[in-house]
Amino acid sequence: MPGKFKDYIALPKSNGYQSLHTTVIGPYGTPVEFQIRTEEMHYVSEAGVAAHWMYKENIGKAASPLQARAHEWMQSLVQVQSQTRDPSEFLDSVKIDLFPDVVYVFTPKGAIRELPRGSTPVDFAYNVHTDIGHHCISAEINQRPVGLDTILRNGDVISIQTDARANPHPAWLGFVRTAKARAEIRHRLKTTTRTEAIEFGQRLLDQALRALGSSGLDDPKLEWQQFLAENTAHDKDALLEDIGLGLTLAHVAARRLAPQIANTAPAHLPDHAKNALAIAKTHLTSTAEAITIDGSEGSTVQYATCCSPIGGDAAIGLMRGGAGLVVHRATCGLGRRQRSKDPGRWADIVWAEQLRRLFQTHLIIETQDLRGILARVASAISGADANIVGANTAPKDQTLAIMNLTIEVRERQHLANVLRRVRRAPGVIRAIRVPPQHATNLTEP
Repeated sequence: MPGKFKDYIALPKSNGYQSLHTTVIGPYGTPVEFQIRTEEMHYVSEAGVAAHWMYKENIGKAASPLQARAHEWMQSLVQVQSQTRDPSEFLDSVKIDLFPDVVYVFTPKGAIRELPRGSTPVDFAYNVHTDIGHHCISAEINQRPVGLDTILRNGDVISIQTDARANPHPAWLGFVRTAKARAEIRHRLKTTTRTEAIEFGQRLLDQALRALGSSGLDDPKLEWQQFLAENTAHDKDALLEDIGLGLTLAHVAARRLAPQIANTAPAHLPDHAKNALAIAKTHLTSTAEAITIDGSEGSTVQYATCCSPIGGDAAIGLMRGGAGLVVHRATCGLGRRQRSKDPGRWADIVWAEQLRRLFQTHLIIETQDLRGILARVASAISGADANIVGANTAPKDQTLAIMNLTIEVRERQHLANVLRRVRRAPGVIRAIRVPPQHATNLTEP
């Protein structure tokens, strides 16, 4: 019968099951299903994935490919269980692997990978290797750049681009399909967030102390013992973590750690200068100092999706309790409105000279509707050493087309170089940077 033949020998299920299934028309028009498999395959199908451990004759012998696949799957279950504390969450994860509607995709070298239907390039990356998943930054399907949340289809050839400095993003949990990817992402986020928060909090507090006139965190006059006794944080690392996550404001903690500096003025100053200094220091209790970031802060610094700031943009940041620093472009309407409501949690952003991450930004490109025009634009962007992480096209009229590209750049000067190259590409009429909302709708700003 058409569509009723399945080859689980060439492409076994993730739990090791192998067999040929086919359905034919029997006597009186009744469908008859046949399952064809070897004795060992039948034993596994009847006794389960642990069957090969029950074969006495297997003792001392090398495992067959079928046994190796079953063992590999069992190991993956143990790994998921070790990283999942909630039993119901573990059960849901196992169900996904036991009863999947699967897709079969390929690595660039032609190796077959089996994934549940609905999987994304991030699922594929973790399926290949945990480190590839952790450091995934962009993907290509059939040699075309796609978003990391793109749904995979049978026969797709997937290529993953990585960066050793990259880490999983919490948003990935919203679209990954496999238990392995979900468990690995959660585990990585838990282990990296605390370390990143402590390091970022250390930078913020040191900067705030120096703004008061202290020598920074190494100042022997800092009143750590009294501050920690009065604070919910039980040690220095806990305090620094709270500062890095925005639960405690750095300039407030600095004034309490160094009250002798915050509350006094040099004796040689005239009265009017002392008054001016007192007013300035009082202002520090409601306004944070400018914060320097270099892109290495990890999950403690997020970049607002409403305006997609990049290195070199005039920027402002919100210390949001429990979420760290959220960076907006200074021209962002949403950011400016929020700042007016709670200025004490906002600070100006200063970009370090050497930035250690890539930033996503959005382009609208108007072109002639020519064959190969997308390849020309992609070549121009690649020639400027930039990555395409998302692409959509739509016709504008009978002769023109509009492209919406999401690209990764280092900073504004890098973006300017990308735009110059794109504008020189044959067939390109104009190319501009736009806010995310314009790019999403493929409308002109």
